[in-house]
Amino acid sequence: MRSKAIGTILVTAAMLASCGGNSAAVKKPIRTSSKAAVTTTTVGASADDLLVRAGLDDVESYWAQAMATVFPGQKYAPIAGGFYSYTSTSKVPPCPGVTKYSDVARNAFYCPKGDLVAWDDEKLIPGMRKQFGDFAIGIVMAHEVGHAIQARVAFQGATVTREQQADCYAGAWVASVWNGYSKKFKVTLNELDAAVAGFLQLRDPIGTDANDKSAHGSAFDRVGAFQDGFINGAKPCSIYTDATVSALLVELPFKSQSDANSGGTLAYDNAVSASFVDLEDFWSTVFAQAGKQWTPLKGTVGVTPELAQRAYKGIGDFAVSTLIGHGYATLVQKVVGEAGTPLQQSLQADCLTGTWAASLFLNDRPHAAFHLSPGDLDEAITALLLQGDSAANVNSGKSTVGTSFMRITAFRTGFLSGIAECAKITESSLK
Repeated sequence: MRSKAIGTILVTAAMLASCGGNSAAVKKPIRTSSKAAVTTTTVGASADDLLVRAGLDDVESYWAQAMATVFPGQKYAPIAGGFYSYTSTSKVPPCPGVTKYSDVARNAFYCPKGDLVAWDDEKLIPGMRKQFGDFAIGIVMAHEVGHAIQARVAFQGATVTREQQADCYAGAWVASVWNGYSKKFKVTLNELDAAVAGFLQLRDPIGTDANDKSAHGSAFDRVGAFQDGFINGAKPCSIYTDATVSALLVELPFKSQSDANSGGTLAYDNAVSASFVDLEDFWSTVFAQAGKQWTPLKGTVGVTPELAQRAYKGIGDFAVSTLIGHGYATLVQKVVGEAGTPLQQSLQADCLTGTWAASLFLNDRPHAAFHLSPGDLDEAITALLLQGDSAANVNSGKSTVGTSFMRITAFRTGFLSGIAECAKITESSLK
């Protein structure tokens, strides 16, 4: 976040990349025998290595079934160059351009010239597995195999398009697991939330230029492509183009050196007060556009100082704003007499919070109290990831907020599609 005095937002296309830093486009499709032997180099038979291999095997099994449907007339050619784990003391994978460990530290990647997948078994996989669970590793590998699919069909596109598409393919694989087609994995909504949180850790530092060749992209963009694949399958992913992808991506550059020096972060008290001021301006504008009278809201928005402080310290200033925005939207619903179950109302409030964030992003109100800075939308996504309820409570009808996955979907719906779409949200539509 930055105060309005710093300047207006520039809206440009964001470049979404992922952990596949060597996934350059190729002009000719890779053709390998479906019976090609796969050589694997590992640093011992660690539990992490075995988990990665299980993920790779399952993703390749998925594509063996899905390839002909997604790309009619084509058969999946298994990865022939091998699967490689590496550490700071091992040999680096045999990929052109990779000469030392520091080139690929904390990374996993697909190498098109070698038709191989490799991963850091020292600093990437153990940490992700411990913090986010086993299934997060499977999602990372599904993304890398997505790059292998691109090589097999000679997909051409900008880095942002290739990375967004690989995220979408990863989501399609996760949906197959969710629907019970995997022989190696089962996943609950709770595990899915944790895995997606880990997947989204592999993103750019805030303020990364969209034209940076090593750009990874924002959590907000990545989760959108992932959800596209999860909800709609791999076929829609296959028709991504530079035009369709760039239309959905956002970048929030720093507008001044002082803003960059602060990381776009307002002091806690300023973030809280600015959020309340701006939410009043936003909702008064919305009501005026609808020809209705707005009465300033009074009372609590359901965010305790303790929760707000934790969100600020642990995530960032716009995480606090997101929590306040949700509470404000809940009060607005009471004002207009919105009906529905507590869960439906909460998800619609997430959606309405997304519409407020979109207004800040678009800079469409002359009296806005602040503007979004790089990383703010990622902070909103992270806050929702940490505030979700359990799948058990959702399925039993006891949940009043929804899982993190449901909440993020609702927030993005509001951000991308506007207030009218929020009224259509039900708990069943987001499960």
